Amino acid sequence: MAPTAVFSVFLADPNEQIFSGKARKVTLWTEEGAITILPHHTPYAAPLLPQRSILLVREDGSQQRFSIGEEGGIVCVRGNTLHILLG
Repeated sequence: MAPTAVFSVFLADPNEQIFSGKARKVTLWTEEGAITILPHHTPYAAPLLPQRSILLVREDGSQQRFSIGEEGGIVCVRGNTLHILLG
């Protein structure tokens, strides 16, 4: 069985690191609509819509949901790494 492709995810707000680990995919809302980030995604940066959620599928297949507050945030993909900064 081939290993599942994953990428590094770092999710933080100004006060703390919320998540750091590997993921199979992350779905979130930008001004362009809902997008899903997969391993080896092309470079990308965009503001996040406020009061939406982020759905992260971990390396083991389990799912975790995070809320985006009223301040929104920003998403940036570079290499095989996704950075999300909230508020």
